[in-house]
Amino acid sequence: QIVDAGGISLVVETMRSHPSSTKLIRHGSIFIANLTQAYSSLSDEAVRCVTAIIRCIDENPTLVELIVDCSRTLHSLVSHSRKCKDRLLAANGLGVVEKIINQNASIQQVNDCAHLLLDDILQ
Repeated sequence: QIVDAGGISLVVETMRSHPSSTKLIRHGSIFIANLTQAYSSLSDEAVRCVTAIIRCIDENPTLVELIVDCSRTLHSLVSHSRKCKDRLLAANGLGVVEKIINQNASIQQVNDCAHLLLDDILQ
């Protein structure tokens, strides 16, 4: 029902309107990851939130929960959509991944998520 009601578009537009809201970006990312894992065909619809996610991570490179959840979402999107991968690259996603790896070198969970995303980007 969420899919049919256009739920993903509403969440994506809200995220785009508030890219500095860490709570909104984090919870929106979790929602999008869950939805696109169940319905991979929706990944292209979520492309418009990639820049907001990258911007929020870039502005908050030491917020572990944000980084982990958003990295998982980006991994899911990039795995299912070339458009999402292209948008991530255009939004300096590679530089942001490098930044979070450098600023969180001692946090294994962040490094695991960042390296998984890095593998997606480089494939």
